Amino acid sequence: MTTINQVQFPKVFICGPSGYVADVDSTGHLLTTGGSSSGGVTSVFGSTGVITTLANPVFTGTVTATALRLSPIALPGPTSAIDPHTPATYVVTEVGVNAMTLAVPTVTTDDGVVIKITLGTSAAHTLTCASTSLRCGTAAITTVNFASYYGSSIELMAYQGLWYVMAQNNIASFA
Repeated sequence: MTTINQVQFPKVFICGPSGYVADVDSTGHLLTTGGSSSGGVTSVFGSTGVITTLANPVFTGTVTATALRLSPIALPGPTSAIDPHTPATYVVTEVGVNAMTLAVPTVTTDDGVVIKITLGTSAAHTLTCASTSLRCGTAAITTVNFASYYGSSIELMAYQGLWYVMAQNNIASFA
């Protein structure tokens, strides 16, 4: 039997149908091992979706998986106020610059709301968030400057009255 060593960052594992095992380390990198289920993971998911045993350590609990699918909404511009309370994927369709705005999410009520914005045109669009509510891994900021390319995008998640950048693609700058 293969032993999976997770000395520094033990977490719940994900086991695919072929016994493929994945984990995420503390920096968010995907770690994988795998092959057949006889190679190290025993009876991970029972018929009820409950984790029953792992090689080392043993976890128990219910596993649920959901897919994130957000309804696409066109932003024709030249100015667009994005609803901070509705999870959605926004596609900027304005040929000229669209100066988008996003209000502060409501504490607790909006926690977990995900908003994605992607460009469907090649202009230097901007997104301004109210009250320095945008957290991108640096000091609190208010503005996202998109690069002038189709597909430039950002994904935000609301938590405790702030917007956290979860992913970005081809963002020119934050200000």
